Amino acid sequence: MCSFVGASLDDALPKKGFDKRNPYMEHQTRVYASAASRQAAQDRRRLFRTKFAPHSEGSINNIGLRGHSPLWDAMKIELLAITPNAEEVIEFAGRICYRSEGKRGPGTAAKLIGKLIAMGHESPLEHASATFHISGCSRAMTHQLVRHRLMSVSQESQRYVDEKSFAYVAPPSIPDGKKEEFERDMETLREMYVKWKAQGLKNEDARFVLPNACTSEIVVSANLREFRHIFQVRCSPQAQWEIREACAAMLRELHRRVPSVFQDLMSLLENKKCRDR
Repeated sequence: MCSFVGASLDDALPKKGFDKRNPYMEHQTRVYASAASRQAAQDRRRLFRTKFAPHSEGSINNIGLRGHSPLWDAMKIELLAITPNAEEVIEFAGRICYRSEGKRGPGTAAKLIGKLIAMGHESPLEHASATFHISGCSRAMTHQLVRHRLMSVSQESQRYVDEKSFAYVAPPSIPDGKKEEFERDMETLREMYVKWKAQGLKNEDARFVLPNACTSEIVVSANLREFRHIFQVRCSPQAQWEIREACAAMLRELHRRVPSVFQDLMSLLENKKCRDR
């Protein structure tokens, strides 16, 4: 289950450089967490005043991930910024290449962008970009996401952040009868981390016992050409479930805002693994 979270940015972010009409969107996955870690996550997001809204046009549907515990938080994907008038910016750049500026008019941007993509001339798409904030995801997922090199990344650091109350993501493939065993394993790793911290290790060394299941928080920025590449690779049925669902959510939102750039990729969401979530 996923819903957009509507919020005004007036009190949370500077006016300049942000479109206050941007809805935050929330993409739910199950994440195990202690009460302390859930509260810490809420504190980090205290600037964002959000509330759940029912599904409506533009909502991200059918991509919630299964979970196995009453102790869970939700992976959240928030669009922080996108180039204003992105299609017009791309059209202007594209027409410079062909000295066809005089052909600009109502509806011409989408038509030209479709032609550019069909020709494989995607460099004009690099003049528009978007920034997403992703939280409540696993470090296993972020390790995959940061492999995309034409992307700017700022990620929560385990060197400086104390993980004694870490939250964690549980893969949906865990059999029903093994849920508690997985939880016990996570608690054992937490106790190991606390033990080594008590013996004088710094965060940067105690973290060596932490699992890839640990939740993380990351901000990513990329131009729209790079986002197209990311979606082509990570929305594939062969991609791992968590990054596939995160990228499906971002694709839906960018298509809603810049449809001509992503229309041809929407068929990626028709595969059964995306539809079933």
